[in-house]
Amino acid sequence: MKLWTVYDGGALRHPGEAIVSATVSRWELTGEVISDRVAQEIASWFHSPREPYSTVLSTQGKVDHYMTLDAFGDPEQFEGFDRACLLALGAYIADRKSTAESGYRPCACHTCMSVAIGSNGALCSGCEEWGCDPADDRNVNGCEAPRDE
Repeated sequence: MKLWTVYDGGALRHPGEAIVSATVSRWELTGEVISDRVAQEIASWFHSPREPYSTVLSTQGKVDHYMTLDAFGDPEQFEGFDRACLLALGAYIADRKSTAESGYRPCACHTCMSVAIGSNGALCSGCEEWGCDPADDRNVNGCEAPRDE
């Protein structure tokens, strides 16, 4: 048996599925937000290498201020267990964004190498002054703020 898969009578299953299933069921009944571990597990199931936010949550367990459930998929395209997992993950993301602690963190403009002071999504003083758009996670034009030398 490998750590990440179990062969179960013809179905290839993940051993974390039982834990996720119980936790998501509890979320559906009580509204209790899923744990960090379960959120990271679900994120790894729906992870897309083309979506930087899904990579951050599935590999590092971090929620960025601009992360949305769209990085993982549209729950309307899924049924049953998969849909419930995505909806529970969406509730988790919303909860973590609303309770983010303030402090030193990378600037949110995604191309800047400066440090910002604030909660997730904070811009450094240069990017605030230059009007960088942190919502543009691909930032096609790049950040125009002058860099500290």
